[in-house]
Amino acid sequence: LANMALVLVILPADAEGYMFVLTLFVSVIVTGVLAPDVKKTSSFGLAVLMFARLSDNVDYQYLHDYWVDTLIGFALGLPAFFIPFPAQSLTRGHKYCGVLANNISSAIQGICDSFWTSRMQREFNLVRLRILHKSIGISLDEIDKMLGATTYELHAGVTMARLEARRNLLMKLLEVVRAGTVVIDNISKQPWNIETKICEMMGARLGGPVRLLATSVDQLLLLIADCNTPLTKRDFLAFERAFADFEEEIRSAQEEMMLFNEGYEPELADLYLGCFLFQIREICVLVGGFQDPTDAPSLFWRVWLRAPYDWIKGMFLSIVYVTKAFANQEVPRKVKEAI
Repeated sequence: LANMALVLVILPADAEGYMFVLTLFVSVIVTGVLAPDVKKTSSFGLAVLMFARLSDNVDYQYLHDYWVDTLIGFALGLPAFFIPFPAQSLTRGHKYCGVLANNISSAIQGICDSFWTSRMQREFNLVRLRILHKSIGISLDEIDKMLGATTYELHAGVTMARLEARRNLLMKLLEVVRAGTVVIDNISKQPWNIETKICEMMGARLGGPVRLLATSVDQLLLLIADCNTPLTKRDFLAFERAFADFEEEIRSAQEEMMLFNEGYEPELADLYLGCFLFQIREICVLVGGFQDPTDAPSLFWRVWLRAPYDWIKGMFLSIVYVTKAFANQEVPRKVKEAI
């Protein structure tokens, strides 16, 4: 680009032949490695230059002005593209990660509070869950957008790996939350299906452990959402104790009310109860099994060193392709397709 600027800006009148060869070479590079819109722009410049070469009445001033404007725009746009992004994309990605974790945690608490409750309270919880789902979708789109932007920032691989690991965890939790919302919605349509003696007894035994476990999940999930603070084993202690108490209470209640109860008969409520407890257990398994990445491939090689290598490789392949096209007399047809 510096060489082209020197030829086009300083010596536009004394380097017509060299400018033609240089523009042709740049067009080959651009056509080989850049986006379709840039290919069209390069083909446009090459076509104008070729017509200028064939006609005595057309000079090079039009193409000269075009490339000067392109270089000025490139010089002004490049710093504006790179400088703000390190301060914006990663910071906003962390922000929306916290918002997404908070919304999912609120949805988990809403599901846990909607099984053993009144019909009116269940309806209120469902309205809140639907609103949370819309907010979750917006936050997830923003995280994906920020992840795409941070690929070209000067960050360590571990920094990006932490954000991606948290995004993947939240996506898995979201799938479970959606399934739990469907269960609560079905219960809301036919609430009498769970208004049985067994469900009431199970609610008396498991209501407290479920609420305690939901609170522990909320606290741990907010800690996980903080990408700047590495997790330690101490952060999982309260959650692990609550999960162990929940599992023990389920086992004890099942043995007392179902397995060793001779008067027990299976009911439709057992299906809803089983789905509800399974989803809570799945949420706990996902949150408890999260591991903070400690090592990841360096972005310096993947983005800042590998990209020039790929560009040079693509340029070489493009030159080989153009050479073969000249040898096979396919140039006129390829030029028409490019334009």
